[in-house]
Amino acid sequence: VNVISEIPIADKTLDNIDSLIADLNYDGVEDLVKITHSEESEYNNLQISFGHSDGTMSLERNVSEMLMASDEYINYSYYLSINSGGSLVISCSEFASAGSYDSGTYSQVYRYIDDDFYLIGQSIDSFSRSTGDGTKYSYNYRSHKMSRTTYNVFDESVGKKTKWYDLPNSPLARLGE
Repeated sequence: VNVISEIPIADKTLDNIDSLIADLNYDGVEDLVKITHSEESEYNNLQISFGHSDGTMSLERNVSEMLMASDEYINYSYYLSINSGGSLVISCSEFASAGSYDSGTYSQVYRYIDDDFYLIGQSIDSFSRSTGDGTKYSYNYRSHKMSRTTYNVFDESVGKKTKWYDLPNSPLARLGE
């Protein structure tokens, strides 16, 4: 894939965290998603470029204040994937080395709808490293449902307990909002 010069993703000062190639806008041409980091920023950068049938790409989205960068106390590990429905999944594992005994993961699911990326789902899973008590929240913004599951990573006899809730019928948030 040739990348046209107007796309700043080839900047040598950026470290690549993760990237993937997939057809995000359902036009039959592969697109590029990258998470990068610059030492000068407290955030990572998310860039989405659409591929064209002539082999070039154009920058569709450049979001710079959405994904926190790691620091001396908290390590954020990001990775990109495409789920079975063809949506973009941005996942993060968080590990705090000082001042906290909590650890967890979260994922955001974006779908390309009507010429934009919309947040259609989200999950947040955290647990206490000292007690093992954990909670997972799962949001489906298209069906307006949320689940809350409690568990213990150290004691399986506690069992998982899930409760379902209705969410307000709100418009979907756009990527970067």
